[in-house]
Amino acid sequence: MLQFLQPIWFYSLAALAVPVAIHLWNRRPGRVLRVGSVSLIGENRVAARRSINPADLLLLLLRCLLLAVITLALCAPVWVKQPVSSRPGWLLVPRHEVGNAYSSERMLIDSLVKAGFEFHYFETGFPRAEFTAALQEGLPAPDTQSSYRALAAALDNAAPYRSPVYVFTDNLLRNFDGNRSPVRLDLHWQLYSLPPVSFPPAPVDTRPVAVTVYGPAGEPGTQYVVAALQAIRQSAKPALGITVVHRAGDIPAKQDWLFWLSDSLPKGIPATPYMFTYAAGKKLNRYSYLFPVKGSAFAPALLYSSVSGRVPEGAAITWQDAFGDPLLSGEQVGGQVRYRLYTRLDPDWTDLPAMRSFPAMLLQLMFRNSPQPGLRALVDNRQIDRKQAIPDRIAPVSPLRRAPEEKLPLARYGWVLAFILLVAERVVSFYQYKMTTDA
Repeated sequence: MLQFLQPIWFYSLAALAVPVAIHLWNRRPGRVLRVGSVSLIGENRVAARRSINPADLLLLLLRCLLLAVITLALCAPVWVKQPVSSRPGWLLVPRHEVGNAYSSERMLIDSLVKAGFEFHYFETGFPRAEFTAALQEGLPAPDTQSSYRALAAALDNAAPYRSPVYVFTDNLLRNFDGNRSPVRLDLHWQLYSLPPVSFPPAPVDTRPVAVTVYGPAGEPGTQYVVAALQAIRQSAKPALGITVVHRAGDIPAKQDWLFWLSDSLPKGIPATPYMFTYAAGKKLNRYSYLFPVKGSAFAPALLYSSVSGRVPEGAAITWQDAFGDPLLSGEQVGGQVRYRLYTRLDPDWTDLPAMRSFPAMLLQLMFRNSPQPGLRALVDNRQIDRKQAIPDRIAPVSPLRRAPEEKLPLARYGWVLAFILLVAERVVSFYQYKMTTDA
């Protein structure tokens, strides 16, 4: 399909009137020759009057073509070609769910594979693979994975334009964290149910997990941490005992967790197996995102400020920003596991405390290495409704996303043709002038 990037130059086609006017102006009457008798040349004079010099018409045609070609070259013509995919579409399944998806949707998947659909893993980057080999591998579930909604937004820019895309995923609510973004794909999302995950009965010893939250007066992070802990206790049902203090001397003894929401850590604080504290350092204003390392099912939180504190040597990075800089590190200090946060649980620093995923991220941090009760709380068998899971589809053509296309600029060929026409015009003009002079 031919397109012009600068169509305003079409107004210059009015210049075609110039060579036409010059051609008509140069058609002057012939000279009068005085002869003794005109009876012998009268017939030839009439024939000459009716004849037209072919060189004049050729010269006019060349000049008009020259101006027309220059105009087309100035309009920047391009030939746009839509690439034709060798495959009719994409078939996507999470790497660890290939077997479950095939068991639930065997007939549909077999028909798509037989039709030549290109198989990709439904994960970051959408790597391509052979479905038969992927089905035989049977890879285990990863520790962390991206939200299906975030992957759908990325798929909208990666999948072939206007080709059917089939996605097969489970319908677990925990995998659909984040906002549901509309897509422009011809998307067909197939949901299937997984058998619920169950655990053996808990041991008799169900001692509550004692948690203390310390926050100085005016510390905004205190209310957010307490609200997150209460949400964990109410929804996930781990036995949590929550204590809030504003003075270090009021911290109870024999606590399992201490959330010390300050960057100054005085001596004499009761020892706890786990501590969460602020890292000391200079405040840095930066716009980025906060999310767990190695991907996550949680939506990234906006980050406005952080601190330039030094990460202890050998510390494990748990949370990071979009540049890969650490935002939460964990280290072993004596018999205590100490987490340092390189930002603040303050809406002026980050959106994390106000996000609905904050309690889940805190729960994952607190019970990472505990088989109970935290591991049970992390298993969420709630299912999402299909209408809430499937992204809305909007118009496939939009300024925000155009079809992947191949563009071939034609302006250079126009200039070459214009040069050839100019040379031809000069040759014909010289030939006509020579013929007139010789006559």
